[in-house]
Amino acid sequence: MRFFHDSSLWSDQKSKKKEQWREYLDNLVQKPHWIIDGNYMCTLELRIAAAETIIFLDYPRWLCLWRILRRNLVATFSGKKIAGGNPGKVEWSFLKFVWSYKNVERPKVIALLESYGEGRDDILFLARNR
Repeated sequence: MRFFHDSSLWSDQKSKKKEQWREYLDNLVQKPHWIIDGNYMCTLELRIAAAETIIFLDYPRWLCLWRILRRNLVATFSGKKIAGGNPGKVEWSFLKFVWSYKNVERPKVIALLESYGEGRDDILFLARNR
């Protein structure tokens, strides 16, 4: 089974045009077995429409922000690289995205899940202390 993490866009986005990226994903989701990890919104509908099962990690923003901070602190002080080619630094635009996700992006994701959900098993993970 092929595993693909859309954070490879961190390194590939500069060299790949969006059309090439979309074509790559079109081909990938036609394969019989695949796993794609990530929340890259410009291709989310394509991936949701093609998926048999979706696992949606619907965690509160405080937990997401804490994990971003912890991951970057560990990477900074241990010298370990962050997975997926992520640049390894916290940018203000990314923190704003995470902070506003619940009110801006999450409703779009939920709408897509509902519109393509017939006959598919979706798994929703929530934090225990919401």
